[in-house]
Amino acid sequence: HPRKAVQMHNHVQRRSGKRRSSVTRTLRTNVAWVFPVLSLLQRRRRLGHYKSPAARLTEHHAVDGTTIQKSNHIRAEGVRDDMQRRWAAGKYMSDWIDGMHPKSIATVTFMYFACLAPIVAFGQLTGMITNGALSVQHFLASSALSGMCYALFAGQPMTIVGPTGLTFAYVGALYNLCVQNSWPFLSLYAWTGLWCALLLAFLACGGACSLLVFVTQFTDDIFNGLVVITFLITACQQIASPFLAAGVDKTLPFVNAALALGTFIVAGTCHITRSSRFLRHCIRQFLADFGPAIAMGGATIAAHSSLLAGVAHVDGLMVPCNLDLGRPIFLPLLPAAGVPIWVPLASLPPAVFLSVSFFLDQNITSRVVNKPSYGLRKGATYHLDLLVLAVIVAVCSILGLPWMVGSTVQSLSHVRAMTIYSSGDDESSAVVTGVIETRFTGVVVSSLIGASFLLLPLLRCVPASAINGLFLYLGIHMMRGNAFFQRVRLLLYDPKFYAEGLNGVRPVVAHSFTALQAICLICLWRMRSAPSIALAFPLAVLLLVAIRLFLAPWLFQEQDLIRLDEALPERCNRGTLLSRGIYTR
Repeated sequence: HPRKAVQMHNHVQRRSGKRRSSVTRTLRTNVAWVFPVLSLLQRRRRLGHYKSPAARLTEHHAVDGTTIQKSNHIRAEGVRDDMQRRWAAGKYMSDWIDGMHPKSIATVTFMYFACLAPIVAFGQLTGMITNGALSVQHFLASSALSGMCYALFAGQPMTIVGPTGLTFAYVGALYNLCVQNSWPFLSLYAWTGLWCALLLAFLACGGACSLLVFVTQFTDDIFNGLVVITFLITACQQIASPFLAAGVDKTLPFVNAALALGTFIVAGTCHITRSSRFLRHCIRQFLADFGPAIAMGGATIAAHSSLLAGVAHVDGLMVPCNLDLGRPIFLPLLPAAGVPIWVPLASLPPAVFLSVSFFLDQNITSRVVNKPSYGLRKGATYHLDLLVLAVIVAVCSILGLPWMVGSTVQSLSHVRAMTIYSSGDDESSAVVTGVIETRFTGVVVSSLIGASFLLLPLLRCVPASAINGLFLYLGIHMMRGNAFFQRVRLLLYDPKFYAEGLNGVRPVVAHSFTALQAICLICLWRMRSAPSIALAFPLAVLLLVAIRLFLAPWLFQEQDLIRLDEALPERCNRGTLLSRGIYTR
């Protein structure tokens, strides 16, 4: 009978549903014993108190921090949504039209030297540790190609890709591994990059960038602090080492130190003229924008002046004489070209660590660039940026060029150089009219770096000590905006002025939180400096996230963590979640 058939079908469906729910409850119970965080998130989602990390990640704040746009990025939908949002005809054209601004001239001049300095520095160091396999000319070619492709196709063109200290340490450890085991370095290097590109593409299309919701300012400040300290220590070593190598006559080291410090002082003085009461606003704006370029030009003129001609010969930049890479353009990858058949498999474990490093480095840089305080209007595109980086890494690996990834110092310098301040207000009051988000400056800077091969005689006229001064300026300049360094500076203040920088937190709690960050930073620096464990360094960065998720809540109260850092999704109270649009009624 039809009615009995329907009743029998419903009865079977109910019994099967009960069995499935029983199995599901058993699995969830077992998972809860192993992963308490997953169990907590499941309970939050069932109660409707918590949205997925993808929904949290893709909340783009407007300039005033109140308007929030929400969209779920799951699997390839994140990349597709990023493409639709930033590759649309109107918005893509606006990225070029907005760049036709007088401020772009100063930004291009400053960013050219800001990007060229680490290229030359890391190129020389990498050439020494790899016995010339990767040298300055390879870094120049890779930076020009990678920077131009990223500026053209990435969703957030304000991010600058370039060489970093973490990549330098990883390449050095990989080369030492190949030398100790008599492995072909370039072939292993190429396959490591190809596997890394595949893993990054998989992470981008799989929505792994949504996990950045668990990365807070605690991790950002420590990671960026490591980059800043790397810049400062590199500059100080380059300034102090000539004194140790020189004999009795220390005239040349003193001249180089004077040029470096002079470049740093002139650039810093021009930068703070924006908040000065002297001169007209247009002159102060010009000096603040062109300060680094003025400092570099002044150091170059002073190095070749008649006053120093008979005193000391100042060394210029150590750039190559031509574009000769010293080997074929494409690296051998297949066994038919003489590559051992085990190389592709042997390169997979190092590629996993490299992909973790690039994933964290790129996304933390993008996260810092897209902070609501900078007022970027066009939104973040984490998934698309990571996918474009994966393609760039693959191309550089096939060509045997150094890998490039998001560089925090250059990216923040790019954003701040394109920031427009309201007329008549100083920078210290943090009155920002907006940021010119454009692809024009990134493409022009990368093109100039590629054209540096045509300007080699002129680049050799630029004193290397001026580059050290620019390193000092970039390092000190990037300390501004880092909450960790701001709290460290409070240790030198009179305690009665603590209330201005602690946001209502007791001083002993703030100092304890700063001490925890300092311990993590010191451990990261020691691990980065140890060649034997440099390959596993990305796992140490992941450990920072675990410390913030599990250790910090045991040491500090939740309200203090929210004021000193920021609230985690699963630990936000109802009022905070409602105010941020995360809590659903």
